[in-house]
Amino acid sequence: MRTVKLGDVAAPVMTWNPSRQPEVEFEYIDLSAVDNQSKAVTSSSRVTGSEAPSRARQKVAQGDVLVSTVRPNLNAVAVVPPELDGATASTGFTVLRPTKEVNGQFLFHWVRSPQFIGDMVRQATGASYPAVSDRIVKNSTLPAFSIDEQRRIAAILDHADALRAKRRQVLAHLDTLPQAVFTEMFGDLPLNTALESVTTRITDGTHQPPTWSDTGIPFLFVSNITSGQIVLDTKKFISVETWRELTRRAPIEVGDILYSTVGSFGIPAVVREDSRFAFQRHIAHIKPDPAKVSSDFLAAQLASTSLKRQAIRTARGVAQPTVNLGDIRRFAIAIPSLAAQEEFARVTAQTRAKRALVERAIAADDELFASLQSRAFRGEL
Repeated sequence: MRTVKLGDVAAPVMTWNPSRQPEVEFEYIDLSAVDNQSKAVTSSSRVTGSEAPSRARQKVAQGDVLVSTVRPNLNAVAVVPPELDGATASTGFTVLRPTKEVNGQFLFHWVRSPQFIGDMVRQATGASYPAVSDRIVKNSTLPAFSIDEQRRIAAILDHADALRAKRRQVLAHLDTLPQAVFTEMFGDLPLNTALESVTTRITDGTHQPPTWSDTGIPFLFVSNITSGQIVLDTKKFISVETWRELTRRAPIEVGDILYSTVGSFGIPAVVREDSRFAFQRHIAHIKPDPAKVSSDFLAAQLASTSLKRQAIRTARGVAQPTVNLGDIRRFAIAIPSLAAQEEFARVTAQTRAKRALVERAIAADDELFASLQSRAFRGEL
């Protein structure tokens, strides 16, 4: 199949130096503005030329395709939306401005493809901060279909992608339901009970780095619970012997709550499966007393706005704000009847079941989309 270099189908982009016009205000798109999951520019910042970082150089236009050159495995790519036409982008992006020889959506789908990602990952340099250069991106190739065929392929992939997006919207809605139900049922209750009075233990993970193993029991960090669920996918493992020693005094049991205390603090996650794992000291280990409080109810309350405010008030430190165990034990919470708590738990269990169904559907959608991408760029659609 004939191919063409990206640089040969992308028009040059104007650059400028904002520091030479210190009073001029403009929208700046930095690397963090592109969400690698939604493949979209999700934010921008309004800055003046005097405030602009040194990487603010590239003038972008609606329809330009932004490709992050940093950590190409994450595939942070996006199309510049109409509202950011004329904005300035970081030099951490390669800006691909489609010419008449390439359809913009076709180009966007190509830079999201496993073929393109694999090519960038293979050419990336730097162990701790892998990156590719502008030259590497523009020297990479894409299939040279006719413009009509590009439009047809882009339309098919756009349609499939829109279905995936709708499914993710459903998932996002389901994720908001527990807090909405919690607020409706318990939002007006007084916060007059100390958290420690409805728990049997509040401790944290190991304070010393354990002896690592190549395989074995997963060892978790704060990043493993920031979604509000416990994710056992990790690159750190410990032996069974080390796990037994670390959990001897406070076994991890179904119904326990993990709670992040450093950095992204204030995120609870309920232990829902009888799995072996251990975790670092930046995660608090809360054992609810089932005679007094439901795990689902308590986790929802820990994630509520009122408890988030308490965590923010007590957090210490600037670079890495930390909520200590003493403050967590003194958190003021509401305790309704166990019957009301169990009703809340029943509703949230139904929501989790629906969420699991949607997640499975999304996984199937993703497999289909990957298959469509592969076939499309091989000319088999």
